[in-house]
Amino acid sequence: MFGLLPSILGYAQMALGPEIIDSGIKRTEFKARPLYIPTWVVDSIVSFTSRIAGGDQGTIMHFAEGILPGLHHHPLSRWLARFNVVDVAKPFSKEHLEPLEGKHEILALPYTTTPLAIPEALAECPYDDIEVAEGWNVDPKSVEFKMLAAYPILQPVYLAEFEMGDRHITALAHGHYDYFAIWGHENHPDTWVNNSPAGIVITYLRTLAMDLKGGPPAMTELITDSCSPENLEKIVREVDMNDLRIQPVSSANITRRWMELAGKADGMRFIIDQPGAHEQAWEKLSSAIQQIYAKNASSLSFEENYRHAYNLVVSKHGEMLYQGLTTLVTNNLNRLVKEKLVPEFPRATLDGRDAVGMCQEGEAFVKAFRDVWDDHESSMSKISDLVKYMDRVYTDSARVPKIMDRGLELFLSEIIRSTQAPIRTQLITSESTVYKMYLEPEILKESETYYSSRGKEMLEGHDLAEYIRLVEVYINAEQDRTHSYLSYHTSTPLQDILVSYLLTPYTSRLLSGSDAHTASSIIDAKPHTALDLLIDAERTDDLARILRIFLLPAEEEGIKVLRRQMKDGIINRGKAINEECDEGGAAPAPNTGARKQQSQLWMTNVLALKDLYDRLLKHAWGGEVSLQTAINEAFETFINQNKRASEFISLFIDDHLKKGMKGKTEEEVDTLIDRTISVFRFISDKDVFERYYKAHLAKRLLQSRIECGFAFTQKLEGMFHDIRLSADLTDSFRAFVQRVADDDEAATPIDMHTSVLTSTFWPITHTTNLSNCIMPPVIAKAMANFERFYYARHTGRRLAWQPGYGSADIKVAFKTRKHELNVSTLAMVVLLAFNDTDIGEELEYQEIQKATGIPDQELQRHLQSLACAKYKILRKHPATRNVSRSDTFSFNYDFTAPLQRIKIQTVASKAETTEERRETEEKVEEERKLQTEACIVRVMKDRKHMSHNDLISEVTKQLSNRFHPIPAAIKKRIEALIEKEYLERGEDKKSYNYLA
Repeated sequence: MFGLLPSILGYAQMALGPEIIDSGIKRTEFKARPLYIPTWVVDSIVSFTSRIAGGDQGTIMHFAEGILPGLHHHPLSRWLARFNVVDVAKPFSKEHLEPLEGKHEILALPYTTTPLAIPEALAECPYDDIEVAEGWNVDPKSVEFKMLAAYPILQPVYLAEFEMGDRHITALAHGHYDYFAIWGHENHPDTWVNNSPAGIVITYLRTLAMDLKGGPPAMTELITDSCSPENLEKIVREVDMNDLRIQPVSSANITRRWMELAGKADGMRFIIDQPGAHEQAWEKLSSAIQQIYAKNASSLSFEENYRHAYNLVVSKHGEMLYQGLTTLVTNNLNRLVKEKLVPEFPRATLDGRDAVGMCQEGEAFVKAFRDVWDDHESSMSKISDLVKYMDRVYTDSARVPKIMDRGLELFLSEIIRSTQAPIRTQLITSESTVYKMYLEPEILKESETYYSSRGKEMLEGHDLAEYIRLVEVYINAEQDRTHSYLSYHTSTPLQDILVSYLLTPYTSRLLSGSDAHTASSIIDAKPHTALDLLIDAERTDDLARILRIFLLPAEEEGIKVLRRQMKDGIINRGKAINEECDEGGAAPAPNTGARKQQSQLWMTNVLALKDLYDRLLKHAWGGEVSLQTAINEAFETFINQNKRASEFISLFIDDHLKKGMKGKTEEEVDTLIDRTISVFRFISDKDVFERYYKAHLAKRLLQSRIECGFAFTQKLEGMFHDIRLSADLTDSFRAFVQRVADDDEAATPIDMHTSVLTSTFWPITHTTNLSNCIMPPVIAKAMANFERFYYARHTGRRLAWQPGYGSADIKVAFKTRKHELNVSTLAMVVLLAFNDTDIGEELEYQEIQKATGIPDQELQRHLQSLACAKYKILRKHPATRNVSRSDTFSFNYDFTAPLQRIKIQTVASKAETTEERRETEEKVEEERKLQTEACIVRVMKDRKHMSHNDLISEVTKQLSNRFHPIPAAIKKRIEALIEKEYLERGEDKKSYNYLA
């Protein structure tokens, strides 16, 4: 609270001088008192006689929300009278005096005057003439109040005073606005305000010490008349505050009791309604409203009926008034239905009438409905004027609609949704009949005339993109119009007119166009159509718009034309690529280098063209199936027209594999292979490709043997061999399973494909131990059957399952449909763990790990793939991107996807761990030891006797094609061979002998 004090001291220092404020004179205790000062807000209509320029003239004036003080004492009453009326009438809450809240009791000053005494005071006025303004006088006895209403508003202020030497400082601020005033006087310490020249008055805006809100204009005049602070206490003591205490309120909840108390404070009396007076007031008011409905409003007294409504609200009968008005309005609407609407209902059948006759009846009913609405709206406007005081005071506090809004609600319920008569049905039918008979045919006829000529104009001055853009603008504009102020049934025939006159006649001409340009690359080696120009520029917005518009006509006249045009364009481009590389494929290139160059050029151009249309299909055409089919057919056509396509594709792959994809990342290599395979799919003679690819593969393998020795390709050939044998082995296993199934009705019904890999050929790491992985019973039984089958054919071998490298196809039943999921083997194990859970049941991370036996690193990867990737088969709680041991998971029964078969990609593992890297290094080192020992034995077997340095040199030379061994490593292998008795030292200790 007392943040106010330093602010006042600062202002006083500026006003009274620093020698006074900083002199150290003892100050009295700082006192502050929050007050509520009474004020009246007045509405009135007054008639009186004006004397202007020597003549009398009748005058009527309406005073809206005028403000009058409710307290005789100055200067408080005069200070408040300067406020803007709108600002004063704002509701008030105690928060406006928040700095003083809880520190002081807020003192509410009583009302000591009322504006309802004004008529009596004017009647007793001793003057015959009062000057209102220069040249304008009024006879007070001629004043007649047609209407006078007042409601109280309490103004919150706080008052502070303290002394400094012989100066008495008084501060006054409004509790709701940010205006602040300080008074100080030198010679009269007990006087609050004095008008002598020695008095000092300072007004400050925006005080920094208090957080005051809003604010009226600053006071520009001195406040006159003296009033000591003690007088405020005297006022309170003279009045019974227990009876007259008024809390801060808005105009919405004033009661007659308040008015009565204010009158007592000024020694005046109100005429209290006698018992039954409110019934009499309502009877008179309801009779007046019936006259309004009877079109006799001109004979009524507005002031008298306004007073009846006002008195009912003030005397706490606002609810009776509101409900009574609702009943009157409802009864009148029901009367209008019976008297004006029902007789105008059109007959349900023709009864010998023609359609025109039905339409005329419908038109008459619509006109009657409009008359009823006009009657209701006019009556409600007059009633609303009579009960404005009720709308302002009662409806907000009772939380009911104002009477005009209530009238709209009743019109909806009693007329449009009437239960007495099917008005809504008749209204819809009649309007539709008139609309369909007269208006819609004219709209469609005028539209045909306009768009038939408009299409020809647009075709002459616009290219394909601009033309289609204008067509879409017209279609959207017509749809907006039909949805806004026409029948929505008109939308379809109107759109058909636009399509018929703006699009259908010109589709082929638009797509072909008349423009051509010189080729800038092999891809655009032929003169282009208008569609090709947009495709070359990759104008995705325009191409997407073309597809949207061409889907509107019938297929033969729309999308089929677009497909044909695009397919022809691709085939023409493909022919140009074929001719550039091979002149139609008639003559092969003379040498291998030229053939490779031709294959590289052909594949590069084909892939570039394929990439172009793939981008457009994704970004412009949204994967439109019909367009994708046309693209595939076009590529298949021109690729198979090149007789050397199979050779070119094989050469392209061979060349990149020989170069080892130098300078490319693994991701780039995979992308290139995938793109090449996408072209390979278009080849019809795949057996020709197989012949070329086998020849190129054989050359690569032989070349590798020549350069690096047999050991270099041995493992690669072993991997190919394992794949071939695994295919044969799987076929044999399926026959074995069939025999087992015939003997065992409980045999596993799954189709399992296994690949048996030689451990020395395949780079399979064993860092992550998956041997403890717990397979589901059905999978475990199938694995046991395979082991039984395999060990029966091969003795002395051992199988070690690698579930981390497998995959599985499983069918999952979701809420809306079944999906076939392609997942990794470990992901399958995780999903099957939820097979026995209820819908929505959650499993903790530890429970899943216990059920599956999958190590942390692998389990987190596969849970992330199933719960955090594109296809969320599981729900993760909480829904974060990373998986932690505190998470829980549940089966996503509500999962949906457009495709029936879905491939769930496993989240790629992070960079190789230290343990994995160490295992790799150990394997490489072990292999190098064996290779070094084998090389030493081969050399010594051939030479029989060699010196140490010669042996080191020869071994280094032979192993350099594989790796570069260091002498120390070779020496260690020599020592190991000596221990194994393959070698022995010579007598000079500097040479070695080979032991047979």
